[in-house]
Amino acid sequence: MFLYGQLTHAEFEKDSNHSFRSRETYRFDELPDDGSYTISIADVYGNITLRGHNGSGAQLIILKTIHGLSEKKAKQVINDYNISVFHLEDEYLIRVRSEKKMQYDRTIENTLEFNLPRNVNINLEILGGDIDLRDLQGESILNTLGGDVVITSFAGRIESQTSGGNMTVTETEGFIRIHSSGGNISISDSQGQFNTSTEGGSIRFSDLNGSIDAQTSGGSIELDHITGDEISCRTSGGNIQAEVISAKVTLKTSGGGINLNNIEGNIDLSTSGGNIDAGLCKGSLKCNTSAGNISLDEIIGSVDAFTSAGNISLDLTYDSSIKDYSFNMETDAGDLVVHIPKGLPVSIESTIYGTGSTKELNSEIPLKITSKGSTVKGTGTVKGGTIPLLLTTHYGSITIKQN
Repeated sequence: MFLYGQLTHAEFEKDSNHSFRSRETYRFDELPDDGSYTISIADVYGNITLRGHNGSGAQLIILKTIHGLSEKKAKQVINDYNISVFHLEDEYLIRVRSEKKMQYDRTIENTLEFNLPRNVNINLEILGGDIDLRDLQGESILNTLGGDVVITSFAGRIESQTSGGNMTVTETEGFIRIHSSGGNISISDSQGQFNTSTEGGSIRFSDLNGSIDAQTSGGSIELDHITGDEISCRTSGGNIQAEVISAKVTLKTSGGGINLNNIEGNIDLSTSGGNIDAGLCKGSLKCNTSAGNISLDEIIGSVDAFTSAGNISLDLTYDSSIKDYSFNMETDAGDLVVHIPKGLPVSIESTIYGTGSTKELNSEIPLKITSKGSTVKGTGTVKGGTIPLLLTTHYGSITIKQN
């Protein structure tokens, strides 16, 4: 059955000396709270708020504010930008549409306020405006061509895009995929699967449980207090910072540095143009930078580090619960400094290319040092040497110290 929405109240009033306001109220008293219904909004300009409640019944308020026009012209503008509300009972659908194609007009502001059963699906495709959703669950699509998106206390699956605004997600559970063409993204106090991308802003994650796949073309990425299975982040033009993480972590930046603190899990770091700094990391750690230094402090686990142009420093901490320890560090143009716990059973193989001077190899652990041509090598073992330690530098020095 096809019905117009039940308009229960309409009014037009003067709001101030230079503006008028129109208000329409629609009620759907029998709309169930079982997830069977979809609310569809399309082809309108305006700010949208959606609020959920327990129990059946829904209400829609459409507010229109006209600025800088006479009363007669204001009424004409309201008629020209009429928004129709339909109730398609057979399709379990509430549909809200503009009667004709809207164009942006700064003289009119539209606001649509929905009060809905908590279990309802949303399909929203608007021409511009902010979207604010709270206390709903189901499947939702929230797209705006220009505005901010705020999602709070949602459960289910949600996909959202904005062409020109910030996006904020809090207290949400489920599958989240969001994209902004020109703004920042923030997700906090949530759990689930998070897929995010932005072309011109930064991304921040905090207090999450779940998996993350994030990409930004023009900003930084921050991660704070994350527990989950897998985290993958990429940025083309900014730094990546992560703190208090327990997960498999893959971080890549083409134009910035990477800073880690208190990370547990398998870690893979790559940067084309910045430094890598990591502290208090437990698990396997891979680091690769094309033009920067690598600084690793209080590392528990295997390390594989390479830089094309920079120094590498490593401070190891031993934990007997970690198996398969191994360390391999190489720089094509820089110095290596390693701090090893006293008594750690390492087998050292160190090589310096580009020099014949044994003075470039300094070790507090006794090594057999040889020099041949422009290459210096040093080898030695501690307590059986069950843990391989490979150190290689080109045109630099190697320093090995014991803690």
